[in-house]
Amino acid sequence: MFEAHAQVYIYRITLLVVVFLFALLLPFSRPDVRRGIVGGRGLLFLLSLFCICFIGIRDWRVEEVFVDSVRYAASYLFYLSGYVPNMGEVKDVGYESFALFCANLGLSVDVFFLLCACLYVVPLAVVARRLSPGHCVVVFLMIITSMSFYNYGVNGIRNGIATSLLLLAIVNYQRSKLSFWVLAVLGALFHKSVLLPMLAYVVADRLPKVKWYAAAWLLAIPLSFVAFQVFSEWLLGISFIADRAENYLTGEADADKFSQVGFRYDFLLYSAMPIVVGAYFYFKRHFRDVAYERLLCCYLMANTVWVVINQVPYSNRFAYLSWFLMPLIIVYPFVYCPGIHYRYSKIGLLLLGYYVFTLIV
Repeated sequence: MFEAHAQVYIYRITLLVVVFLFALLLPFSRPDVRRGIVGGRGLLFLLSLFCICFIGIRDWRVEEVFVDSVRYAASYLFYLSGYVPNMGEVKDVGYESFALFCANLGLSVDVFFLLCACLYVVPLAVVARRLSPGHCVVVFLMIITSMSFYNYGVNGIRNGIATSLLLLAIVNYQRSKLSFWVLAVLGALFHKSVLLPMLAYVVADRLPKVKWYAAAWLLAIPLSFVAFQVFSEWLLGISFIADRAENYLTGEADADKFSQVGFRYDFLLYSAMPIVVGAYFYFKRHFRDVAYERLLCCYLMANTVWVVINQVPYSNRFAYLSWFLMPLIIVYPFVYCPGIHYRYSKIGLLLLGYYVFTLIV
C-alpha cells in the first residue's frame, strides 16, 4: 500500500484530521447534519473501510514497524506448505483453525492479513452501532483512536480479534445471553487471555459494586510494591495465564523491544483515565446505568490484576485486557448521561483530546 513507515504516519495524520474536523464542525452544524455526522451508517462504513485497508494491507515484512507480523506470516506460510498441526496441542484453537482454513483455500499471506483485519474491525463497528445507534460514529472514533487499537491490528493480531469478539459479546449481553457466551467463547478460542475480562464481566453482572472494585484498584497500587513477587507466583499458577506469561513474570522477556521494567507510572496514569471519568459520572453526577456499571466494574477488576504485576516486562499486554474497554467507558456517559450541557461540543473536544493524548503517549 505505502512504504511501512510512511503508512503509519499517513494513518495517524489522516485520523487526526478526521477527528479535528469532527470536533470543529460538530458543535456548529444544523441538527439534521449533526445527526448524520454522529450516527451516519455511511460514515461508519467509510471509517471501517479505512481502518481495514490500513491495517490489512501493509508491508508486513518490515519487522521494525509491524513487529510480530513477520512471525504470524512465517507461521501461516508453514500451513501453506502443507503442514497440519495437532489441534490438541496448539494454544489458540480458534485462530489456528482459521489460519489453517485460509491456507487450505490457498489464500496468500496478504489476503490472510486482510481477513484478520476484517475480523478485528467489523465487530468493533457493530459494537458502535449496537451500543448507540444515534452516536455510532462517535463511539467508533473513540475505539479507533485508542492507544492500542492500531498495534493490536498489526502486531497482537490474535489478541486483537479476541477482544473485538468479546466486546461484541458484552454489548450483546442485554439482547441475548446465548449470543454473549457464543461470542465470548469464540474470542477465548482465538486468545485464551480474554478469559480474564470475560470472567470479570460475569462477576460484575452478578455483583455490580462499583465502590468495592474501585477500592480494590486503589489498594492494588501499594500492594504492587510490597507483594509483587507473591502475586507473580500466584498468577503463574493459573493455566491460561501461565501458558503465555511465564517469561514475562519471571523477567526473561526481551525488554529491549518493549517497555522498560519497573513500576509503570505512565501506564497507571493512562489506566486511571476511564476510572476518573467513571467516578465523576457515578459519584458526582449520580449516573446510574446497569450496562455502564457492568463495564466499569469489569474494567476495574481486569485492570487491578495488571496493577499488581505492572512491573514485569511486556506489562502492556496484560494491561490491554482492560484497556480494550477504555473507549466505551469514557464515551458512554457523554452519550447517555442526562443533563450534559453543550453535549456535542464536549464530545468533539473529548475525541480530539483523547486522540492527541494517545499520539503523545
